[in-house]
Amino acid sequence: MGPHSNEITIKSCRLTLVIFSCLFALPATGQDPERTQSGEGLILRLVSPKRAYVLGEPVLLRLEIQNRTEENLFVGRNLIGADNETCTVHLTLRDHNGRESPHPMVIVDDGPGPRTEGFVTLLLRDWIVLPAGTYFGATEVLDKRSFSFLGKPGEYQIVGKYQCAGMLDPSQNNPLRDRTQDIAQLPFRTWEGEIRSNVLWIKIVALPGISPKRKSDSR
Repeated sequence: MGPHSNEITIKSCRLTLVIFSCLFALPATGQDPERTQSGEGLILRLVSPKRAYVLGEPVLLRLEIQNRTEENLFVGRNLIGADNETCTVHLTLRDHNGRESPHPMVIVDDGPGPRTEGFVTLLLRDWIVLPAGTYFGATEVLDKRSFSFLGKPGEYQIVGKYQCAGMLDPSQNNPLRDRTQDIAQLPFRTWEGEIRSNVLWIKIVALPGISPKRKSDSR
């Protein structure tokens, strides 16, 4: 074999190692017990360990991406991040009247800049392989800094929207946008699209004898 064949073999072995790294580096993964054979696609599920929280107590929110397809897929690793990332979950909180709580937007302006990191480094940093019939997730901690409505008692609904533009997203914040040849060698496709989560209701309650301070109280 010539040097060109050796180079191809080395690249192939390296790519195989990368895929195994993506498979075994899944954060908080497991088998999806609700998986069906209907090929539903990806599912975004919101879960909280309890229904009611005391005023001032952080709200724990579990986000899960479930792969209910029959194929392994590349999906974005970072569920919660900057609003202009290639893949991200956007959360919305509303009160019982449907009013939306203010929520700070996080924008990271990386600019085009020089991209000196290798393809493998970028792939492992931003993407994972989600095997068919499994899920991965992350826990987000919410409080009144996340959504101002959580600073007062009431019932609130939380919904999520997962958006992914794929590895070839042309935006300036996607470091893989010009790695067409490398991406073409990957054995699994990248999931692209938008999905919405279930509606999760939580309740914020004040401790007995303690009521939130009103404007009239501070006069």
